[in-house]
Amino acid sequence: MSMNKGKPSPCPLCDAEPISATPQADKDAYEMECRRCGKFSISGTLYSSRDIPIALRPWLSAYTRQKHELGKHTEMLVSSNIQALGQAMQNISPKDRATELLQMLIGRTSHVGAPVEFSPEWDYPLATAKNPQEAMFHVEELKRKGLIRFHDMTHLLVTHDGWAVGDQTYLLRPPSSMAGTDAQKEGKQWDVFVCHASEDKSAVVDPLEKELQKHGLHIWLDRSVLTIGDSLRRKIDEGLSNSRFGVVIFSQAFFTKEWPQKELDGLAQREISEGKVILPILHKVTHSDIRKYSVTLADKVAISTEHGIPQLAKHIVQAIQSSTNTGKQATISTPLGSTDADTTANPAPSRVSIRPSNQEDGLPVMKHETSTQFFSERFAKAFPGVRGTQWFRDPIKAIERLALFFTKPIAFGGHHPIWWWRSGNMYIQDFSILSNNTILLDHQELIIDELAAVNAGSYYQEFLYVKAKPSQPSGLNDISSLPDQIALRGYAKEEFALFRGRPVTRAEYDDGAAVIDGCVVTLNGEAQLRERFLTPYNFIIAAHESPINNDRFDEPCNEMLNRILRGEATIEELSTATLKLPRREHYNRRQ
Repeated sequence: MSMNKGKPSPCPLCDAEPISATPQADKDAYEMECRRCGKFSISGTLYSSRDIPIALRPWLSAYTRQKHELGKHTEMLVSSNIQALGQAMQNISPKDRATELLQMLIGRTSHVGAPVEFSPEWDYPLATAKNPQEAMFHVEELKRKGLIRFHDMTHLLVTHDGWAVGDQTYLLRPPSSMAGTDAQKEGKQWDVFVCHASEDKSAVVDPLEKELQKHGLHIWLDRSVLTIGDSLRRKIDEGLSNSRFGVVIFSQAFFTKEWPQKELDGLAQREISEGKVILPILHKVTHSDIRKYSVTLADKVAISTEHGIPQLAKHIVQAIQSSTNTGKQATISTPLGSTDADTTANPAPSRVSIRPSNQEDGLPVMKHETSTQFFSERFAKAFPGVRGTQWFRDPIKAIERLALFFTKPIAFGGHHPIWWWRSGNMYIQDFSILSNNTILLDHQELIIDELAAVNAGSYYQEFLYVKAKPSQPSGLNDISSLPDQIALRGYAKEEFALFRGRPVTRAEYDDGAAVIDGCVVTLNGEAQLRERFLTPYNFIIAAHESPINNDRFDEPCNEMLNRILRGEATIEELSTATLKLPRREHYNRRQ
């Protein structure tokens, strides 16, 4: 049967056409691309015979489409694996299918507040559904819970509640036909996430990966998992969430890199709720070196690369096999020695704490019952005596008050009590001062113009109003779209990233590499995302459980903020509008 690209039969999974079918050069197989089923590979024999049971086809379509959406290569569909793959997708519960759909919608958005195109006819595999009607059942359930809403006839919009739930929900994974591994039993796609600095890749990481694979472990490693166009941050977050253990390579290079330490923070946060997750390795550093970096590092057994890669792999495998994930200290069986002293036959273990559990340096438990109580306490400390509205029009004074308000901690294990509200709402987890008039709120650069602290009603109705001045463009983006942006949302902005002090485009940031001085440079996770506002911009800061957290208030709030920017409304009018909103005392507090 001769099948060339451009002249394919209908899709073997859903009968859609036209599709693309490209023969693989080195094997009897085809690379398929279908609007409904995504990209996948299929053996030539199976493609020719189309011997795929009709009952399995929608589930295989869900498997291939979701893998495609996640930027993963599917297992080649062959006669021996289609039953296991299809059955595994069919066994996903309806509740989990709705959760999966929410995550897929979030994954397709370019930013918070962006409408997501969704066609029941073509996108029902994203909901692990058999047909458009079943997909709409899940859509309606998400809408009923306030996690999404209809933007127009062809687009959905994930609400701030949806982002909050989605950001705390582990993304379900299309299964592997190799059932029965410990990782899959725990709902994880990988056994090990390797956290490391790029300088240690050739000496430690690459040979360790090969050695662990010999033991049958599935390894998350950026080189093997990331593909062109992937969001580096999102893919790493997925790897952190969906790996049973994190092997952390501590070295001098590790402590100079921001990104590996952020990965470590994510692993440490998992240990708080899951027990042993982190398996530390020391590479050309000693216990004394670790203590010089941070005096809080103590009390976790580590192993050294001095004993060779095979021994490292052996003890990692033993630790994984012996672990019951009950929250006990991560003790590696027959631990290898500290590099502080000469190696002996029975060396003393090197005890290195990876992340302290105290409130100052870790993610503590939020002690307040509600986010409004937390917000009100911070408001009182930063703006004592304010009743009504108080303005701070000196940027230096305004930033001083914001710094008091955002005194750490502001992020907690499972909770983010402080949010910003505009066209696209999100929690705030980091605040820093860039200059005497500029702050960094997560990745938003803001040249402060004025600040208003508003306490016009009860404690749960308090909020902050912030106005920012226009910033200079980075020079990386075409600014001809500014009028269109202003017409659409009332302000204009641009996205880029900083790599070692130099700006790179958002596309380069997403790709993980940039062209600098005519050369392609790998960013290695060091680039920091920035959002810069090119016109006057304003927004509200409030508690997650504030009455402002109200879908029906989103559009009126944005319109009023735009009117304030144009001088057509006042902050007092905004305050009056918020006082009319219903109280949300018993809100879902997972953020």
